[in-house]
Amino acid sequence: MKVRPPATFQGGKQRLAPHLVDVMAPRSDELFLDLCAGSGAVTIELASRGHPARLLGMVDDGPW
Repeated sequence: MKVRPPATFQGGKQRLAPHLVDVMAPRSDELFLDLCAGSGAVTIELASRGHPARLLGMVDDGPW
């Protein structure tokens, strides 16, 4: 079962997250900060690919 972001919205990266992760190719032994995280689509994609949760961070200053 694949985890999906809890909300979608215009400007969200849910459909682009797999491609963004491929392009960024973050190392799984380094901290990854998801800037402008929004719904967390990129972070969720990384977690689903096995990136350690302790090395994932999300930053957002939205109305949530």
